[in-house]
Amino acid sequence: MNEFLCSIFEGAEGYINIREIDDKARNSFFEVGEGFEVRQDTNVYFGVFVRSSRSGKTEACTTTGALWADFDGMDMPTVMERIGAAGLPGPSVWIDSGHGIHTYWLLTRRAGEEAVAVVKAIAKATGADSRPAHTAAVMRLPGSMNVKGEPVPCRIMEANRRRYDIADFEKLLHVERQGQFCRAVPELLESNMGCIKAAAYGVPEGHRNFWLGRITKFLQIRHSEDRAWQIVLQWNKLCRPAEKIEKLSADFKAYWHGPYKLLGCVQGDADKQAILTAYCAGAECDRGGTVGSLELENAVSINNRIFGAYHKWTGNELIVLALLLRHSEGLTTSALLEKLTARATGRACMSEKTMRQCLATLAGRGLIRIVERNRQAGKEHFYRVIPQGTYGTGYTILAGAAVYGAVDGRVTAAEFRLYLLLLKFAYCKGSCYPSLATLAKELRVDEALVSRQLKALEKADYIRRFYGYEGNEFKLIFRLLA
Repeated sequence: MNEFLCSIFEGAEGYINIREIDDKARNSFFEVGEGFEVRQDTNVYFGVFVRSSRSGKTEACTTTGALWADFDGMDMPTVMERIGAAGLPGPSVWIDSGHGIHTYWLLTRRAGEEAVAVVKAIAKATGADSRPAHTAAVMRLPGSMNVKGEPVPCRIMEANRRRYDIADFEKLLHVERQGQFCRAVPELLESNMGCIKAAAYGVPEGHRNFWLGRITKFLQIRHSEDRAWQIVLQWNKLCRPAEKIEKLSADFKAYWHGPYKLLGCVQGDADKQAILTAYCAGAECDRGGTVGSLELENAVSINNRIFGAYHKWTGNELIVLALLLRHSEGLTTSALLEKLTARATGRACMSEKTMRQCLATLAGRGLIRIVERNRQAGKEHFYRVIPQGTYGTGYTILAGAAVYGAVDGRVTAAEFRLYLLLLKFAYCKGSCYPSLATLAKELRVDEALVSRQLKALEKADYIRRFYGYEGNEFKLIFRLLA
C-alpha cells in the first residue's frame, strides 16, 4: 500500500485524502509521506489528487501522478481486451477492487485539470465507469477490505514502474487540452451539485448558454438578482471565449424570470445530456450519487402502498399522479394538460380523454380529491392529491426530471412505469438487482418486454446496467440515474 501511494504522490507536496465509508463518510488528511493505519472493517478510499490543505472541497485539489480507470464488475481478461481494443498502453498498476478491476497509468510528471479530460476519454474508449473522472475522485485503497457484502480484500494484482507522458494519451485519445484553470467562481464551488462545481472554472463555447441557465437558477435560490448578475459576470470572464455582455444580460434575465426545467440529472435532449454528462461528478455529487438521499428539484414522494397491486397501474396514471403530487396546491384540467405537454414539440404525452380517465381512476382509489367549481361561470374543477401517511409502507423518491422525460417523450409511459418500480426496489440506495422474472411478475408482462423496456431506459440515460457482486452472488445490477 505504501509503495503504491508513493508511486501516485511521488514529487507532490500537500495532503492525501483518506475517506472511510460505511453508514456515513469520514474524511482524514495526511501529509504526503506520513504513515497511517487502515481499518479493515469499513470501505476505505483515497483521493487521487493531492490537496493543498486539509479540506474536502474540490478547490483544494491540485495535481495527480496517475491516470485511472474503474472497471466495475469486470475480470482482468475482459479489461485487458478493452484496453487493447482502445489502443491504450498497458497499465502500470492492476488492482482487484473486490468487485471489479482498477487500473492506473503512472505519469512522468504531475498533471492538473488536464488529467480529468484524459480519464474521461479513457472511460469512454474502454467502457469504464465515468463517475470517478473528476478532480475530487476517490478510489478504493489497496490493502483495505471491500465490505460491500461479504468482505473481500482490495489487492494489487500486478505492478511495474513504467511511467507515461500524459501528452501521449491526449494524442491517442484526441483530447484537446483546455489548460489547467486556477480560477473559479467561489459562489459556484459552494454548490452541492458536482456539475455546477465543475462549470465554476468556466466552459467553452457551445456549452455557455446551457450552463448559464443552470447556474442562474442555482443562484436564484441563494442570492438577489443583482448579486447573481455580478456572479454571472465573474463566471463569464472565465468562459472560453466570454459571451458578449448584451446577450449575456438578455439570456440571464430570461432564465431568471422564466420557467426552467433543466436542473435535474436527466435532460430531454441528447445534446444537452451530453454536455451535462461531460461535467457530471457521479457518485461524488451530493445529488447524483444515490436517488434516495437527494433533494432534487421537483422531487416527489410516492407512498409505497401503490405497489401492492402495481400491475393494475398504467404508466399514464403514474405520470398524472406524479404531476399532481408535485403541484399539491391543485391543478385545473387545462393546467394539468399544459403540464403534460412537451415544450419542444407542443404535443401532449396523452390525450385529454386519457388524462380524464386517469383522474377518474385516481379519484376512485382515494388518492385525489375533485374540487368542483361552477363550470357555467367558466371555472374549471380542481384536482388535488389527498395527503397519504407512509407509516408501515414507506415511500419512493421520484425526481421531477424523470417525470419530465416521460412528458417530453424521452421514455414511454410503460417504460416510466418500469423505472418507478426499479426505484421502489432500490429503496433510496441508488441501485437494485431484481431479476427479469421478478420485474415481469410485478408488471404482469413477459420477460422479453421487460428486457426491451430496460434497453430503452438505458438508452435514455435513466439507468445503467452492469454485472457485479451482491453478497456472494454475481448479479445484474441496475444503477438509477434519473
